[in-house]
Amino acid sequence: MSVSRNNSLWIAKGETYRTRLLVGLTLFLIVTLLAACSGLPLPDPSEPTLNRASVIGTWTDRDGSSITFDANQHITVHRLDLRDQTNGENKSCGFVTGSGSWQFVSEGGRTESRSSLIEVDLASPMDEVCGLQELSADNTNSAVGLCVFADPDDPCGSSGPEYFRSKAK
Repeated sequence: MSVSRNNSLWIAKGETYRTRLLVGLTLFLIVTLLAACSGLPLPDPSEPTLNRASVIGTWTDRDGSSITFDANQHITVHRLDLRDQTNGENKSCGFVTGSGSWQFVSEGGRTESRSSLIEVDLASPMDEVCGLQELSADNTNSAVGLCVFADPDDPCGSSGPEYFRSKAK
């Protein structure tokens, strides 16, 4: 068997490509296993990450309800549909109009500079349950929308997002 020098390693002829392939596959499997075992969630393309610039403005639904975010993290809602949400007395929150503050949060509740979740804290006279909501970003037909967050496994449910950003006039 003849031996040649290749990339500072002595490798038998015919073994070069096989060795490189074996090393490449081994490294790929190690990286894949480390990523899978790390517990880090893989990004979900249906849950886009929003930043401040992408959320500032007015978002409306087809029934005329609106959510307005400003750059100072102030929010105003008009007829926000919270009929599926209940307060501590199991009464429906109904349609909510009010103002308060907003911030991006992670699924664990940490404040973030960007996220697919937006925590909304509406000022009194709201009760704690109806006044504190999370909105979730969702991608539907290439349009980013928002919905009232309900289920971590299916943030906007089967109906998809309800609120879409209004076009600038």
